[in-house]
Amino acid sequence: MKVDPKRITYLNAPAPCVLVSTVDHQGRKNVAAYGYYTTVDQFEVPSVMFGARAFQHTSKNIESTKEFVVGVPPSTLAKKVWKTGYKNEKCDDEFKECELTPIPSETIKPFRIKECSINLECTLLFHFVVGKHVWFVGKVNLAEIDKELYSEDNIEMRSNIDALYHISKEYFCGRNETIKVEPY
Repeated sequence: MKVDPKRITYLNAPAPCVLVSTVDHQGRKNVAAYGYYTTVDQFEVPSVMFGARAFQHTSKNIESTKEFVVGVPPSTLAKKVWKTGYKNEKCDDEFKECELTPIPSETIKPFRIKECSINLECTLLFHFVVGKHVWFVGKVNLAEIDKELYSEDNIEMRSNIDALYHISKEYFCGRNETIKVEPY
């Protein structure tokens, strides 16, 4: 059956949701959820990529500071992840408004996210535009995973991660469950 190419997002398995943490030049914390995320290279230059709209604070902050943190939230964080899209944009501390806990990073200024199972401290390698999205490719300077999820066996470690996936609108899925969050 032929499908409208504009529906390609729904023809692929969902990518994991991530929370991206940035700061502006005044030190204001920003955190936002993104569903367009993937690893790019794990050997030569460990790097990740995600897409954001150009007008968002996240995009402006990364273009300005060249730094960001990618946090991988567990499925139990679905409501807080959803809230990052409906926060007060004039707020000085988006972590606080979204009930998330900032942890100082070791290699960059943006904060890691305590509630996330995985945090990746990144510096911008480059970015490019496709349609309305700016795609940011960042070199991972430091990778941290919750101790209880870590394993020397890569297959076991990936199986331990309880990632959150965005399906559509207020629907997410986690480990064997569909999660509907109430819109704000």
